[in-house]
Amino acid sequence: MSRPSNGFSIIEMLVVISIIALLSALIVFGATAFGIGGKRAKTGSIVATVRNALDLAAADRGSRPAPAEHPLAGSLAPRLEFVRAGGGAVSANGVALIGVPLIQVAAAAQDRVLLADDLFADPDVPQLFALRRDACTILGMPQVTVTQARKLPPNLTATDAPDVAGFLIAPSGDAGQNREIIEQVLGRGGLSSELAGLGGLSEPAPAYTVAVINGRVLTDVPVGGGGATRWKRGHVADGIHPTEAPAKNWKPYRLPGLAVVDAWGTELLYGVSDTGVLSVTSAGADGAFAIDPGKNGMLETGIGATPQGDDSDGRTDNIVSGGG
Repeated sequence: MSRPSNGFSIIEMLVVISIIALLSALIVFGATAFGIGGKRAKTGSIVATVRNALDLAAADRGSRPAPAEHPLAGSLAPRLEFVRAGGGAVSANGVALIGVPLIQVAAAAQDRVLLADDLFADPDVPQLFALRRDACTILGMPQVTVTQARKLPPNLTATDAPDVAGFLIAPSGDAGQNREIIEQVLGRGGLSSELAGLGGLSEPAPAYTVAVINGRVLTDVPVGGGGATRWKRGHVADGIHPTEAPAKNWKPYRLPGLAVVDAWGTELLYGVSDTGVLSVTSAGADGAFAIDPGKNGMLETGIGATPQGDDSDGRTDNIVSGGG
């Protein structure tokens, strides 16, 4: 009588290998999902802690700190690209004008007027792409390298001379003073140590010494060096890649000074509306606040359009406290 073989048949081996491969894939997927979920939960705690600190500061002082311009969306010329919400260009050059509607400024200077509903349109900074100007703000000190504008008196019916020197807003703050503002807010209730324990406070690592994007942010890629060839979370484009032309040179960046960040290391946006409504926002796992460039790392969507190609709605995974 024949006896069964002590070894595996080829079919049995293939079945075992298939099961192992499937289990491995499930383990990797589960680990990835757990990693994203863990960071999302931690970011939720960071956002809530910052919101709590801001509310405590408001109760203590009667007002919240004014948001500062995000360095990549600052008013100091040369500015990164914005467009009007209804179409039309916004000048990147010349002293910016704020505080008035277009009709109050001479036609020749209207493209220098910065409006709250202007939309960020610079493809070299996908994480902010399609955001309103008034959403591109952070918790920190207004900086001399970021902010400069003339705030015109709103009671004027029209002006042919918008560049009156007395109206110039030009803060003298620097990135080192971010710590002062942030610690003033977090000092209530011992929230500074709580936020630090969550990983919600970040300063550039020692290697981040190279200023890029008109000196607005820092990178660890040496001058003339190559970064990535496609956009990734926490990167900005700085010229053409030195060895992979015509690909853009995508470099990791950090805001100068102390910053409040989410669990992925992306700076949180902080804003206060005209009606006093506060919002604290994380870009989530994709690192993009409005339009996610997708796996190919290329923006294929125009301002005001629904996501095209590999792009997707970056707002779907944002983590927000306040602002509706």
